[in-house]
Amino acid sequence: RKSWLPLIGFVASLVGSAVLDAVVNYFFVRQHVLAGAAAMGTPSGQALGSLVGYGMVAYFLILIARGHRTRVLIALATILLILAISFGRMYLGDQHFSNIVAGLAAGGVWLAACLTGLEVARRRAEGGGRSARKPL
Repeated sequence: RKSWLPLIGFVASLVGSAVLDAVVNYFFVRQHVLAGAAAMGTPSGQALGSLVGYGMVAYFLILIARGHRTRVLIALATILLILAISFGRMYLGDQHFSNIVAGLAAGGVWLAACLTGLEVARRRAEGGGRSARKPL
């Protein structure tokens, strides 16, 4: 069970980010059409997906990394990669800055929820959860 936990968490985070992107885009487009607003941008799915996908990969790499310096390098490389993808979308003219920021914000919330769930499940699987402790 414990060996399947990372795979289940990774797949759930990616599927969840795709669903989140679709739902957010549906409500943004619908709200703007109902309001009669001009074509407004929606949160960037590329920014959301890259933050969640590469964030999860970085999380797993940090779990198996030995030294503190290695963990910091993994985190910095992941941040630089996500920023490069995001700024590349703006440079190509596919997305506006506000769309990128909205996608990163949505992705950050979803990534935080996924990492929190994985950490709770991982610690319970190791027997270090609250339920494994004796009551005071």
